[in-house]
Amino acid sequence: MKNLRAMRLIFFLWALSMCVRTAWCDSTQASFNPKRLWVVAGGTAAAYTGSLIALSELWYKNQARSSFHFFNDNHEWMQIDKIGHATTAFHESRLGIRLLEWTGMPRKKAIWYGSFSGFIFQTPIEILDGFSAAYGASAGDLAANTLGSALVLGQYMAWDEVAIQLKYSYRASPYASLRPNILGDSPSQRMLKDYNGQTYWLSANLKRIFFKERKFPAWLNVAVGNGAHEMVYGTPSENQQAGYRAYRQWYLSLDIDTEKIPSKNKWVKSLLFALNVFKVPFPTLVFDRRRGVYGEPLW
Repeated sequence: MKNLRAMRLIFFLWALSMCVRTAWCDSTQASFNPKRLWVVAGGTAAAYTGSLIALSELWYKNQARSSFHFFNDNHEWMQIDKIGHATTAFHESRLGIRLLEWTGMPRKKAIWYGSFSGFIFQTPIEILDGFSAAYGASAGDLAANTLGSALVLGQYMAWDEVAIQLKYSYRASPYASLRPNILGDSPSQRMLKDYNGQTYWLSANLKRIFFKERKFPAWLNVAVGNGAHEMVYGTPSENQQAGYRAYRQWYLSLDIDTEKIPSKNKWVKSLLFALNVFKVPFPTLVFDRRRGVYGEPLW
């Protein structure tokens, strides 16, 4: 399973630390503060370099190396892994902008530089993969990383804020137990490794996009989701040979933009910023070719 553990470990470490880091930058600095910039640059560089060194030792150390090469994995896991890449880059870019605004950097510069954070943070992992004989760098992963960061930048250019979020949710699937070494052998591992249980959402803020000049709940979103099931093996041929036929599902639901929930407490606001990674469960319409259209009480 190409670089899944590496990507998900980076995502987990980032999500775990985000609540703490964003508490520093709850309000922007009135003027540029070089000391804050050094804190952001030094802390981020140290944490990320340490993570990459650990990943190189734990994940790649015992694997055969090769000259740098690319590997086409676009047909694997029904592209759910690619959506995961885009979602990770999206939220790293959000965080990058927030941290740079905290330093007092001019807003436009903070948006431009911060928006590239997701792509920059993900690219070294692809380089490590590129020198692995078992894998290879993935053009699809690089494209997904670019798309996630571009979605943040494009919205700031159009609306001066992020009104459409990429979000994640998880429901336990019955397939992880069939290959626990690949799909996870504990609930926490399965949340990170089992693509069958992962759903990714485009969550759009209704007031900002459709009802800006009207009285309407600022926190209410509509969300369109995508997931896939019966993926015990990554490639379609392996999956079919084992007797499984992967299929997609689409979802229509409501969501909450947690950053729009009013609060004056900086720690609460930081927590709400971090929680916007996750889709809030609501009654959901599900569409798939096997069961047609049906409802779920919470998704």
